[in-house]
Amino acid sequence: NYYLCVGRVVPYKRMDMIARAFKQMPDKKLVIIGDGWGAKEFDDVRDCKNITWLGYKPDTEMIQYMQQAKACIFAAKEDFGIVCVEAQACGTPVLALDYGGYRETVVNAQTGYLFAEQSEQGVMDAVNKFEANPLANHTLIRENSLRFSVDRFNKEFTDFVANANKEFGQR
Repeated sequence: NYYLCVGRVVPYKRMDMIARAFKQMPDKKLVIIGDGWGAKEFDDVRDCKNITWLGYKPDTEMIQYMQQAKACIFAAKEDFGIVCVEAQACGTPVLALDYGGYRETVVNAQTGYLFAEQSEQGVMDAVNKFEANPLANHTLIRENSLRFSVDRFNKEFTDFVANANKEFGQR
């Protein structure tokens, strides 16, 4: 019964902003996994009873937290955002900033919700939207992540090279 925020703790990830949003929603629980030099930005939320900061966790533990979370939250301006795809690979919906790679990796209202504003209010609105309309088709969410699999990349890259070689031949 918690939301999860995971990643490197650096200012541009805006994990501090997510935590401050949850400080304003004391009835909702947030778990933060990550460590980094931006940790000092969390001083004003360390004493919140609904926020738990676990620091660094090995992949096996992080995956368990992802699988059990209501949703994972991402508020950074990312060009891709691999952790967002990893969360979906666990079948976990995401709440992500409507920006950059999240627009490609999240199917809005199916695998997660995109929120327009990089602000505490934007995060709170996304959480409230999710609470009102939870996304529970975990199979669909996981299948969406497979669009970014290594197997798919290898197959499509191999096919591309073979087609290019066939079309242009060796000169």
